[in-house]
Amino acid sequence: MVAQALTMLSVSEFRRGHGSSARATATEGLELAQATGQRNIACYHLVVLARVAASFGTEDETRSLVTQCYQATANHRLPQIEHMTAVALGEMELARGNAERALAYLSEVAAAGLGPGDPLIRLHALPCYAEASIRTGQPDLATCATASFGQWAAATQSAPDLGLHARLLALLAPPEAADLHFDEALRFHLAAQRPFDRARTELLYGESLRRRRERLHAREHLRVALDLFERLGAHPWTGRARAELRATGETARPREPGLTEQLTPQELQVARFVAAGASTRQAASQMFLSPRTIDAHLRSIYAKFGITSRTELRAADLGEITHHAAQ
Repeated sequence: MVAQALTMLSVSEFRRGHGSSARATATEGLELAQATGQRNIACYHLVVLARVAASFGTEDETRSLVTQCYQATANHRLPQIEHMTAVALGEMELARGNAERALAYLSEVAAAGLGPGDPLIRLHALPCYAEASIRTGQPDLATCATASFGQWAAATQSAPDLGLHARLLALLAPPEAADLHFDEALRFHLAAQRPFDRARTELLYGESLRRRRERLHAREHLRVALDLFERLGAHPWTGRARAELRATGETARPREPGLTEQLTPQELQVARFVAAGASTRQAASQMFLSPRTIDAHLRSIYAKFGITSRTELRAADLGEITHHAAQ
């Protein structure tokens, strides 16, 4: 049951833009699913890891995880996993500026109709599908996708969905009307506390302003986008934002890696529990590990952070870890 519950937690963390936390949770879930013989749940964690890698990791990591998904489902079809794999590849290509290849992958999901699979996966693929359609000069496809997503956002009245819909309206709007939609999208992102969504909208806003030769205004949004992507560890998107900022005539220095980026997924899990006040035995019980293994991870964490005690760990700037203090 824990392995299954972790699928929901990892997806939630990913949607909120907490890449390292989603990777740690999905890694733990994958290990538990494999240990307990839950093949389909293991596939789900693999594909979540692929989606995390697409936006927060490397192309090699993403393709390796996708290959593992293909191998795990070679003898039994899992349409939901197949669609999520296509979305992961589409997100990877979009993050790297390859809109045509992104559209090819995302079209498999967006145009899948009512066949086997998860309609929510198709729905959540629509914003990236619409963005890729616009970048490839196919606004008609984007208009249809935006209308479908707009119906969902209007029905749920969810701030994250309303923000994504406003972003799509901005991309489709004529230049004189785009800013109002971008500003509305940013308000929703802030209300929903979705920093990754906000960073992507700031990037698109900055790109739009730069194309209109409003370089000073564009820099304001591109600086925010770059800072957020760097803080979140969204490496492919960081490169995109830095290139856009450079195109306005400003060069940004690379940021030093954050503390949580130095940790392995399992070390991040240990740091979460200890930062929240768990004892070694409690952390070991939660993670299905021995107390000796927890102590070994703690020694590694202390060495990487340059600290010597649990008190210092709790006081350290652990970024996303504080998001999990109550979980």
